[in-house]
Amino acid sequence: MPEQDLSDLSVIEPVNLNKTLRKIRFLVPVHTEVTPGERPLEKHDLAVIESLVPVCRRHFLFLGRLLHFILGGYRYESAAFFQRLLADMVVAGDRVLLSLPRVEHLGGLAVMHGKIGP
Repeated sequence: MPEQDLSDLSVIEPVNLNKTLRKIRFLVPVHTEVTPGERPLEKHDLAVIESLVPVCRRHFLFLGRLLHFILGGYRYESAAFFQRLLADMVVAGDRVLLSLPRVEHLGGLAVMHGKIGP
């Protein structure tokens, strides 16, 4: 199929690929804005997506889940220098850890991109 007949697909979705982390998440008192009945994508959901559209997937937010506590919310710009430095180190650690195949399932957010066509 010619490249011009394809459309780009980009998706950013919360994922739950580790049941232990999901249970721990429910024990931590962090307010989140969610639609009733909404849930993170799980392995079977990702399998359905990948069977319909070939996508590349990258995971984020393993250690990055701590940013809420490090920054006092997610206010990076108004945080003290050392809070921003710690946040930057956590995000860098996330990037390294979640690039490893055996650890990527610990991420809480997936970015998927691919090409779809007629």
